[in-house]
Amino acid sequence: PCMMDHIIDLNKHLTGTGREFKVVNEEVNGIRNSMKHAKNSAEDELEVEPEHAVAMLARAVVNYVSLEESTTPLMHRFYEHLQLLHPDICLKPLD
Repeated sequence: PCMMDHIIDLNKHLTGTGREFKVVNEEVNGIRNSMKHAKNSAEDELEVEPEHAVAMLARAVVNYVSLEESTTPLMHRFYEHLQLLHPDICLKPLD
C-alpha cells in the first residue's frame, strides 16, 4: 500500500466511516500546494491537522529514499521517531 492508503485507513479509524479517496487526496494535496505556491509572507504559516503533517513528513522521507536509494542518519532517526509516535501513519519501513 502507498502512503495515501495509510492516510485513508487513518481517516476511517478517526471518523468511523471515512471519506472518499478523492476528498482526502484533495485535502492532502491542497495543503502541499498551498505551501508550494504561497506568494506572500502572510501565507508562510497555515493550519494543518497533525495527522496530515505527520503523513506529509513521512511521505517526504519515503520519497527521498525512493529517489536516492539511501537516507541520512538524521532522516532515519526522524522517521523512526515518527513511527514510534504515529505507528498508524508511518507503516512503511525505510530499509
